[in-house]
Amino acid sequence: MRQHSLWKIGAAVLAGTLALSACGSRDEDPPASPGGSDAPSEDTGGEAREVTLGVIAPLSGDLAALGLGIQNSVDLAIQQANESGELGNVTIVLDAQDDQALPDVGQQAASLLSDDETVFGVVGPLNSSVALSVAPVLASAGITQVSPANTNPTLTLGEDWTTAPARVWDTYFRTVTTDNSQGRFAAAYVYDTLGLTNVAIIHDQKIYGAGLVAVFAE
Repeated sequence: MRQHSLWKIGAAVLAGTLALSACGSRDEDPPASPGGSDAPSEDTGGEAREVTLGVIAPLSGDLAALGLGIQNSVDLAIQQANESGELGNVTIVLDAQDDQALPDVGQQAASLLSDDETVFGVVGPLNSSVALSVAPVLASAGITQVSPANTNPTLTLGEDWTTAPARVWDTYFRTVTTDNSQGRFAAAYVYDTLGLTNVAIIHDQKIYGAGLVAVFAE
């Protein structure tokens, strides 16, 4: 339950961060504030503008509780941002897409959001396997993506992350530690704290489970 709560809190925080930079969208010539920032002007005399913050998460199926937690957290952050008065004439709306925890469905959701010129950012997805399909689509469209849950190291360090780490997509970010950190921490706890030297490891053959187990075993 604690981990689930952290994901929800992380989603709310990052949604709020994206919301407060809403005018940093994909316009070719975004309006600049006097201070040189792309943040919305506080002047309320201009034309009203609506921008979209997307969510890609499992909103149905076995992981729906986590996916809906992300969606609801983002929805709350958007409401708070809109009501704060800090966005001037900009209003943020939510577009939540159900990836069903499937990479191909997530890719379709990313393509749909990419086709919407009002989308300035996307929160999600939950699963690392889905993120590997979503990230390149959003990156090609120049859309900022922040996940509150992805842990696979390759998403930020590349396929050769153990020997030659290199950033893959400049638009992809996350708010949690990677399998490399989690796996090592778990192994240290089992050996140093519990004093165990013989363990059995089991995973579900998905990217998250396999990656975590590989680091733990190493």
